[in-house]
Formats: sequence, structure tokens, C-alpha cells
Amino acid sequence: MSSFIRVKCPCGKTLRVPVHLKGKRVECPACGGINLVSTDVPARAEAPAAGPALWWKAGWLALFGFLGLLLVGSVIFVLVKLNEPEPPPFDQAALPALKPLKKKEAPAPPALPPKLEVVLTLRANPHRGNSVS
Repeated sequence: MSSFIRVKCPCGKTLRVPVHLKGKRVECPACGGINLVSTDVPARAEAPAAGPALWWKAGWLALFGFLGLLLVGSVIFVLVKLNEPEPPPFDQAALPALKPLKKKEAPAPPALPPKLEVVLTLRANPHRGNSVS
């Protein structure tokens, strides 16, 4: 059961009025007219009977479509492979003689730059105490 009653105002607006106000008068916020809320609450319309769900049919249809495409593709593959000519026999003597590859010696790594030494000298500053300069 709904918690609102619909009241049609002469100005054309439809008002949603709470159920506890049935039999009372309510004011339309649009035009200011007074409307009587009916005491009989209309019965809700019955929902149409739900038919069988269609989502599972769509799933089966997709599965059979995929399997059909797989079957057609495999038949085409087999037909192409059966009609493919055989490659000519391999003749080792027809190839030119290949020379073995010579191993190249790895180049010497580049010389490292000389190491740098950092020298830090500490001396006391008589004006500000001990500090590093």
C-alpha cells in the first residue's frame, strides 16, 4: 500500500498527499486552490505477470553462436590445409657452402678515470668558536 494519495487539482497539477490526510482539505502550492482528499484509496494496479527471464536465453544463444563460429572456422582451416600443395623436397647440396663464423675477441674495457681525493681541512675560527671552513 502506498503512503501517498494522488489528488488532481483543477489547475492541472497532481498533488501527492500523505495517507493520514484523507478526508481533509489541502491547499495546492501552485495555485492556492483548496482540494478535498478522497477517503477511498485507489487499489494499486496489479503488476503484469512476469514471463520467464530472457537473460538465460540470451546466454545460451551467445554460447551456441560462439560454438557455431568455432565449428565453421575449424572446417575452413581443415579444407585449406587439405588443398595446400606440398613444399618441394629439401636439397642440402643446392645450398652454398657456409663458412664457419670467426670468433671476435672482446674489446678491452675502457680505462677508468683516476680516483679523486677529497681533502677536508678543519681549523678553528677565533671569532665564532669552532667551525668548519
